[in-house]
Amino acid sequence: TNGGIDGSCFKDINVFASGNPVTNNIITPSNPVGPFCNSGNPGIVTGNTPNVTLPTWSYQWETSTDGGASWTNWGNVSSAVLPYQFDPANTTQTLLVRRVIFAGGCDNSSNILTYEIEQSLGNNTTAANQTLCGTNTPIPLTGSIPTGGNSNYNYQWQSAANLGGPYGNILGANGQNYSPNAISSTTYYRRLVTGGVCPQSTSNVTTITVEPVITGNTITGDQSFCGSGNPGVLTATGVLAGGNGSYTYQWQQSTDGGSTWAV
Repeated sequence: TNGGIDGSCFKDINVFASGNPVTNNIITPSNPVGPFCNSGNPGIVTGNTPNVTLPTWSYQWETSTDGGASWTNWGNVSSAVLPYQFDPANTTQTLLVRRVIFAGGCDNSSNILTYEIEQSLGNNTTAANQTLCGTNTPIPLTGSIPTGGNSNYNYQWQSAANLGGPYGNILGANGQNYSPNAISSTTYYRRLVTGGVCPQSTSNVTTITVEPVITGNTITGDQSFCGSGNPGVLTATGVLAGGNGSYTYQWQQSTDGGSTWAV
C-alpha cells in the first residue's frame, strides 16, 4: 500500500493474463454421421471430460442448419455433471452439432459433428418425342439438370425396342445429353441418374418413331395430244403403304418438264 500526496491510500493490483482454461473439448457420435437420404437420426452425441484449469465450469449444446452461420442453443446451460450427452433427434436438414464450455469468463467450442442430409434425386426429364421417315438420325436428346443428391451426378442413357423394355445401357452414353446414331425402327430412350446415397432416378421415356417410307404412290400413265387436249381423269393405280397409315393427298402439275411444280 502506498500513500498518496493528499494522504489517500492506493493498492497495487497485479493482473495476469492467461490462455483459455479449457482444452481437450471433444464430442463423438454414437451413429454414423451419414450422409442420409431425406432424413436421418444422429443418435446420442457424447462429450468427453475436458481439461479445465478452473474449479467450476458449465456447458451448452448447440446446433446449426445453415452451415454454421448461426447456432441454436438446446436446453439450459448445464453444470459439469456426467453424463455429457445430447440427443439431436431425427433431422431432415444437414445438421451441425457442437458443445460450448464456459469457464472463468471464457468459452471453448468443441469439434463439430456434421450430419449430412441429401434430398431425393429429381428433375430428371428428357427431350420430347420425335418422328422420323425411314432410316434416319434423331435430333440429339437433351436432358435436364437434376436436383437433389450430392450434386455430383452420373448419367447412363438406355434404349429399348419396346416401351416396356427391357432397357439396356448404351455404351459410352454417360453425358447429360445424348446424340443417338441412325436408327431404322422405333426406339425408346430414357436416362438414369445417380449421385449420392438416395436411390437412382429414372427419367421419362423419349420415343423416336420411325415410319416406313411411303410406297405404292403410282398414277395412270402418260397421255399425248396434238396441239391441245383435255386429259382424262388421272387415277391412282398403286396400293399405298408406309408412313403412319393415315394419308392425305395433294395433286401437282408441271409445264416445264418437271423443273417446277404447282398445286
